Amino acid sequence: MEEPTGDALFFDYLPKEARKRAGASLAELTGTGALPPAPLRSYVNVTTERAWSKPMARLTCEEVRLLSGGDERVWHWLARPVAEFVRRYPAAEITFFPGDLTMQALRAFPKIAEVDAAAARLLRDADLSWAADYYSSNRSLAREAAQLVEAAKTATI
Repeated sequence: MEEPTGDALFFDYLPKEARKRAGASLAELTGTGALPPAPLRSYVNVTTERAWSKPMARLTCEEVRLLSGGDERVWHWLARPVAEFVRRYPAAEITFFPGDLTMQALRAFPKIAEVDAAAARLLRDADLSWAADYYSSNRSLAREAAQLVEAAKTATI
């Protein structure tokens, strides 16, 4: 299977056991129903609203990337699948740069550790050694990546 990209179905890149509850949407799993339309009809808002109500098995990698940067409730259902994805494809370029979903997951590491310790351990133990060299041309991203990786590696889970 080739490297995942934004329009690929996220759960197609995971083993069957990681697809538990993937037939339900986040709207169903959280009990909130559809997200109310945001006043600003941007790509991010429209895509996130649509993704929230889709069965998770139909989410694209890009939709998961966007969801992972927003409402923390997603981690109750996406922590393990995202951690497994990052373990398998840490440098996958979903939309903007290699490892963009990995960076989103590392930013959410404290929440992931809070809701799913096993997912946090998967993320912590992923091979992230490539990040420092890859991001060296972008000082702020390199610094953020180094800090996030260090925080995950030294976290008590």
